[in-house]
Amino acid sequence: MNEPDQPWPVVPRQGSRFHAYGTRHLDELCRRAGLGPGERLAVRAVATVLPFRANAYVLDNLIDWSGGFTG
Repeated sequence: MNEPDQPWPVVPRQGSRFHAYGTRHLDELCRRAGLGPGERLAVRAVATVLPFRANAYVLDNLIDWSGGFTG
């Protein structure tokens, strides 16, 4: 019997440990995004209601930090 094709690419492990970024990292992430005090407050307000968690791949490769805040 043949192996079924994987629907996603296999990414080789690069030796780095998984690191999750959560609400305690919001200040660091807001500074990275260049958000002002009002926008940071809005991010904190949303994070108290909705769960927030991301990993380094999402932060480094999937978020366009130069895009600015559109809220």
